Amino acid sequence: MNPEVVDVAAGPSGLDGALEAALSARAGGPVRATAWEGLSARISPVWRVRLEGPAGTPASVVVKHLDPRWYGAPTGADVPREFLEEAAVYEFLEEGCPSFRDRAARLAWLDGGALVLEDLGVGDRSLPPARAGDLLAATFARLHAATAGRGDFHRAARRAHGIDVDAPDLRYDGDVAAARRFARGAETLAGWCEALAVAPAEETAGLLAAVEATVTRPGPFHALIHDDLASARQCVVRDGRLLLLDWENAKHAHALRDLAKVLVGKFERSLETGEMIRVCPEMEPGLADLYRRELARAGGPDVDDAVWGEALGAALLYNTVVQVGALVGLYSVTAVTGQVLPNLRGIVLRMDEVLHGHPGWEDPRRILGQLAARIAFGAAAF
Repeated sequence: MNPEVVDVAAGPSGLDGALEAALSARAGGPVRATAWEGLSARISPVWRVRLEGPAGTPASVVVKHLDPRWYGAPTGADVPREFLEEAAVYEFLEEGCPSFRDRAARLAWLDGGALVLEDLGVGDRSLPPARAGDLLAATFARLHAATAGRGDFHRAARRAHGIDVDAPDLRYDGDVAAARRFARGAETLAGWCEALAVAPAEETAGLLAAVEATVTRPGPFHALIHDDLASARQCVVRDGRLLLLDWENAKHAHALRDLAKVLVGKFERSLETGEMIRVCPEMEPGLADLYRRELARAGGPDVDDAVWGEALGAALLYNTVVQVGALVGLYSVTAVTGQVLPNLRGIVLRMDEVLHGHPGWEDPRRILGQLAARIAFGAAAF
């Protein structure tokens, strides 16, 4: 959706009346929407809505709503799962876990299928590593500490939004997709390890299977994860706080997957070229230790070095394999910046850099490190 302003009298999907009623009730006086500016339509239409109203009325809000074909039936089978999951996260954070505030606030939920959110504006979206690392560690630590052990509340919020919590998570970045990418990535890495005489494929595959089992098994580090942050698109730095946006990929899972995605990176479509590109903000590896201290300070698990090393290593290795699987899959469907092996090597080397000095998972780290070294010395010839 290109930015546009529409006639509010015929607001998108007829939302203007419902929006004004909800905000008027909240403000204790009449609130009027004066303009709708289109921002995005990747998963659902997103608008910045300008407002007029009594003292205290915000100048604007952000509205995410269902496509017109689904509006009015927000729990229908065809409704994008991402929209429902984000709505459920806001329900959970507002009602079941109100202590976490480093996010855009939900101002209203319109029963037809619309989230009305605080407009955080443009803010600072550059996410410079030297400045944002401390803020990011603290924000993630507060999120994970506040939501650990509250999976039942999150499941209840999902049910309230029509999500079958026992059904497979078929989102583009859901659990099923992650498992598929992990399997593809493990197969790719095992095959290259054998082809380049690093290790037998069966050995590599077995070591990586143990990583997956560790990450997917519930444990002390399981909490609500954002599972999307690896660039500035999903956060705003404002007034000295890092605030999280775009919760459509959120899920209860191993909390350090959030940290791993920031530290190792992920693939995103470039807004400039349209190609998929590996995005990694190049945060200092010390971010992991900073997060560990912040997590303990926020009331999360305060564990010994061995437990921490196993948890961190598993999360970073897991994300490494998932991103390799994503990389291989992307080449068959879209344009990707760079060639397969240089991208693969970059992912592995970044993982190795972050884990340097941390104990645990020495065998898979050694094998993948040797693979990266072989690639660097002309493995493309194979």
